[in-house]
Amino acid sequence: LRSIAATLADMGGGAAGDFFPRMGLSLRLHACVQRSINNLFSLGHLRDRNMAKLAGPAHIPPKIGDWIGDADRYFMEWIRPAPLVTVSDRAAQNLPPGLNVAGVVHLGVPMDDYRFAEHGARDYVTWLGRFAPDKGAHTAIDAAKRAGVRIVVAGIVEQGMQASVEYFKREIEPRLDGERARYIGPVNLEQKLALLGGARALLNPITWEEPGATVVVEAMAVGCPVIGFARGVVPELILDGRTGF
Repeated sequence: LRSIAATLADMGGGAAGDFFPRMGLSLRLHACVQRSINNLFSLGHLRDRNMAKLAGPAHIPPKIGDWIGDADRYFMEWIRPAPLVTVSDRAAQNLPPGLNVAGVVHLGVPMDDYRFAEHGARDYVTWLGRFAPDKGAHTAIDAAKRAGVRIVVAGIVEQGMQASVEYFKREIEPRLDGERARYIGPVNLEQKLALLGGARALLNPITWEEPGATVVVEAMAVGCPVIGFARGVVPELILDGRTGF
């Protein structure tokens, strides 16, 4: 029981004391998958907050993929007969062999919210996201400084994750000066649109095979060019030299 509880806690960061409610949720998930085996499932990221949607009365096809724990293997066995839809060609290439990939549907954004921005002075670049080494915020700051361009950094330091907190303190805080390199904290949708809409470019120097890159789509939706490394889905989204680099 301790081993199973630890695995379930791994899947979403919950406490082992939540074992019985989480075990019930996992069993409902299994039953739901068995009943819905002919549905389409999207390959991306699953945390057990999304499991609640799947296991509840209103079935919402989940994105499945890269949580940490032994449950990953069991879920992949359950889902193997179902047709799967990935969020990028790169995501499909990175899947375990033997899965039934029906096609690719790239991520999108509601264009009623994301309107093209008439840029003003565009005297800064930006980085936006979750603070982790493979997201490349430190590289973005260094690149902006070398180019002599101001950078405004926004996003979440995940206080419950020691690695995120340590990365921010070790790699980000020493690079900030409040003027040429400034951190404005997490942003809501309105603030995000203003940040991207006024930026000269979004810097996206990721160092992992990111399957979806929502922030890249958001930037392009408001007319903000994207400069990024050719990793993950990025080459599928950016036309080099036309919509970004």
